[in-house]
Amino acid sequence: MKPPSRDAISKALDILLESVLEQNGYPFPSSHTVPLDDIPFEELATHADVLNSAKSSLAKEADELISRIQHRRNLAAPIHRLPEEIFETIFEMTETCEPAADIRDLLLFSQVGRLWHATISSAPQLWTRIDTNISPTMAQKMVISLSNGLPLSLLWNVVNPGGRYCPMLDIVVQNSTRFKSMDLRVGLSKPLDIKRLLTSPTPALESLTVGVNQVPSIFWSWDGPEVEEFALSEGAPLKHLNLKDFTLTMESHRFSNLITLFLDGSAVPGSLGTLLQILRTSAQLEQLTISNDTQRDEAHQSSPLITLPRLKNLKIDRITVDYCMSLLASIHAPACSQAYVQDEGLSDHAESLDALVWQPEGIQAAALLGFTSSSPESPISGVPATVSITTTISVSHNVTVVRVKDKDGFRSRYLAFRRREPLKLLKRIGESLLHLLYPSSSSLVDFRLMFPHDLLDLRPWSSTLESLKLPGYAASLSAMEQLGQCIATPSGNGAVATESWMCPNLQDITLHMPEEEEEECAIYIAALRSLVRKRWSGEDGDLAPAIQPNRFLIISPRYKEFQDVQSEIQRVLPFFTFNWG
Repeated sequence: MKPPSRDAISKALDILLESVLEQNGYPFPSSHTVPLDDIPFEELATHADVLNSAKSSLAKEADELISRIQHRRNLAAPIHRLPEEIFETIFEMTETCEPAADIRDLLLFSQVGRLWHATISSAPQLWTRIDTNISPTMAQKMVISLSNGLPLSLLWNVVNPGGRYCPMLDIVVQNSTRFKSMDLRVGLSKPLDIKRLLTSPTPALESLTVGVNQVPSIFWSWDGPEVEEFALSEGAPLKHLNLKDFTLTMESHRFSNLITLFLDGSAVPGSLGTLLQILRTSAQLEQLTISNDTQRDEAHQSSPLITLPRLKNLKIDRITVDYCMSLLASIHAPACSQAYVQDEGLSDHAESLDALVWQPEGIQAAALLGFTSSSPESPISGVPATVSITTTISVSHNVTVVRVKDKDGFRSRYLAFRRREPLKLLKRIGESLLHLLYPSSSSLVDFRLMFPHDLLDLRPWSSTLESLKLPGYAASLSAMEQLGQCIATPSGNGAVATESWMCPNLQDITLHMPEEEEEECAIYIAALRSLVRKRWSGEDGDLAPAIQPNRFLIISPRYKEFQDVQSEIQRVLPFFTFNWG
C-alpha cells in the first residue's frame, strides 16, 4: 500500500495545528511550513508542544481505529462464533487441569483480547478460589469482588506466621461466611491463625482439611503459646473432614453427617467412644481413614454394632492393636470394596478381640474379606465368583497378611495383623473363610507360609485351598502328612456327608527343604513317596485318587537324592519337578 502524499500530510497537520492553537488561545500561522526563522524565539516552545500534542492525538486515534478494525476482522474467527456460555465453560475446565489454573492464569488469559477479558471478568464462577501461595492481598480482594457473592474455597498454606499474611487473614476472616471449603496447611503456628479462622462464622462450610507440619523450619522456630482444643464455629454439618496432627472438639453436631472422614496422627480421638459416636451419626459415610497413631490403647467395650451401609473405602493404618481391632469389632460395612488394615504393636487383648472380629458366621469378617450382607440380621450373600486370597506370616515380625483380589485380579484388600501367636489368628481366619466360601468351589485360597518353625493346620483351609507354598523341613513334612489324609466334608445343612481328601482343590504345591542330614532327607523322601502313593496313585485306601496338581515343586540343595526319585514320582505326577535351590 502506498503512503499518503506530502500534500495530504501538510493539510492534515494544518487542521490539527489550527485546532490545538485555537483551543489554547494562540494565533494560527497560515501554514505549518512557515520558516522557523520567522517564528519569534519565545514561541518556539509553544509550537513544539503543539506539534507533540497533535502527534500524540493522531497516534492515539490511529491506534484506536486500527484496534476497532482488527476487532471487526477477529469477529470472523471461529472462536468468536462460540456462545459466551461455552467460552465460560472452557475457562472453568482449566481448574481441572494439572496443574489447575489459578488467578495468575486468569489475569494472563484476560489480556489476550476483548472477548477473553469480557468473558473472564463477567464470569463470577471463575473467581471463587483464594490461594495464599500465589494471591497477594490485592488479588484476594479482586477474587472477593468478582465472585459476586458465590461460595468460596480457601487454600491456606502458611508456615511462617505474620508479615504479609496478616492482611490476608483479616480478609479471609471478614468473608468467612462465604467459604464452602477450607484447605489449611500450617506450621507450628497453628493456634494463632487456625483458631481465628475456624472460630469465625462458617455457616456454608462443607469441606474442612487441616494439616499441621510438626517439623520446624530451618529458618525459624515457633516458641509461642499453645492453644487448647477448641470447637468449630456453628453451622450446618460438614460433608468432608480431614485432620492431620490437629485436634478439634469432636463432640459437635457439625460432624454428624460426614461423607468422608480422614483422621491422622494426633487428630485420632483419644477415646474410641468419641469416634464411634461420629460414625453412628454418619450413615452416608463413604470413606474412612484412621492412621499414624500408636498412642491410643483402648480395649473393646461392648456396644451396639454400627452399620455403615455406604462405606466403600476403609483404611486403618499403623494404629495400636486394641484400638484397631476394637474399631473393626464395632462396625459393619457391607458395601466396602477397598480395605487396608495394618495394626501396630502387640497386645494382651488381641486374642479376645480377634474372636469378636473373626467369628465363623460374623458379618464383620465377611465385610472385611469382601462378602456382603444387606443387614446384620440377614445371612451372608454376594459371594464373589472368584476370590484369590494370599495369606503370609512373616518370620521376623509375626505379621499375618491377608491379600484379597477381585475377579479382575486387582487387589481390593490388604489386612496385616501383628500377633505374638500368629497361627492362632490364622486358624480363626481359616474358619471364617471355610464358612464364607463353602459350598462355592470356585472361591479358592492361595496360601503362602513364610514361618519355618511352626506347623500349619490345614483343616480350616481344606475346602478353599488352591495353592500352597511352604518353607522349611518341619512345615513341609507336616503338610505332606496332612495331604495324605481324608477328612469329613460337610453338606449344605452341616451334616456329615462324605469323606474327601484334605484340600481336594489343591492345584499348586511348592515345598522347600533346606540342607539336612541324610537321615532327615531319607524321612522327607519317604514322606513324599507315601503322599504320592496314597493321594494320587490309588494304591492305598478306598477313595478315588485326588485331582492331580498342575504343579508340584520341591526346592532343595539335596540334588542327588531327589534326582533319584524324580522320575519315579513323575510316572504318577507328570507335573512334578525338582529344583536345585
